[in-house]
Amino acid sequence: VKHLAYLATRAEGHILDIGLGDWVPFKTRTPVAVTSTAAYLTFAELAARVAGLLDEPADAARFVTLAREIRAAFRKRFVDPAKNTVADGQDTALALAVTNGFLDAGEAERIGGALAAQIAARGHHLDSGVIGAKYAPRALAALGHGEIAYRLLASSTYPSWGHWISQGATTLWESWQGEDSRNHIFFGDLSAWFFENLAGIRPDDEHPGFAHVHVAPFVPAELDRASGSVRTHRGTIASAWQKTTDGVRFEIEIPANTKATVELPARDPAAVREGDGPAVAANGVEPQSASAGRAVFRIGAGRYVFFVPR
Repeated sequence: VKHLAYLATRAEGHILDIGLGDWVPFKTRTPVAVTSTAAYLTFAELAARVAGLLDEPADAARFVTLAREIRAAFRKRFVDPAKNTVADGQDTALALAVTNGFLDAGEAERIGGALAAQIAARGHHLDSGVIGAKYAPRALAALGHGEIAYRLLASSTYPSWGHWISQGATTLWESWQGEDSRNHIFFGDLSAWFFENLAGIRPDDEHPGFAHVHVAPFVPAELDRASGSVRTHRGTIASAWQKTTDGVRFEIEIPANTKATVELPARDPAAVREGDGPAVAANGVEPQSASAGRAVFRIGAGRYVFFVPR
């Protein structure tokens, strides 16, 4: 709260223009006011949530109001819905507007589409620094552009993580060029993206301590298999999938005292199998409302083997 109060003294009209910004960008620098104001909103929303959990309604209301005012100021200064752009259209500006809640659903879809198009047009490369490297893949995946996000993260040409590896890197570097520190956590969020998207393991903020989790694996066209696991105080949550000649096999393990909502990519949710029979009739599997191209189930502790036919 003290940190937030300090930031308020540095903001002008709820726009915060201090800090390093999108550090070590490739070519295009995003205005510091974009990245810092986005962080300012995140802090205000977090403070409001904590105040609510601590049963401090007056503080919660104050921070909710602050967050609303920051959002309005950002939109007025940077968002141009008519042109589907934010600031001057930098990757980082577009991604932050999508992921930090500055846009309504329709705007997010259009601006996310613009982000996907310009990244694809560069041969699936980012033009950003460390902040864009975190939020662009997340924005793309959230808006249905997972294939572009994956090709971006899997690229082996400059600038990319794969290019670092081709240069002999065994650690994360501080910059795309490799001219600074060569042992930095900078650009490390791709690791979290792998867990949350390829393995699909996502904590549920409404049920802390892994009482409930979401498991929603993403299956890129250019990848044949993936697996990941998270060790929690309840046990290990694991998710693995592999393509076969006639579909995709998913193995999901949920520890004791944990429940999960599983979302699988399926053209026909009724055709999904678990074990030796239809998933909709499997023991411990509760079908949920299916959406277009997705089969949704609720499961409890145990090991499950789902099969989604092509």
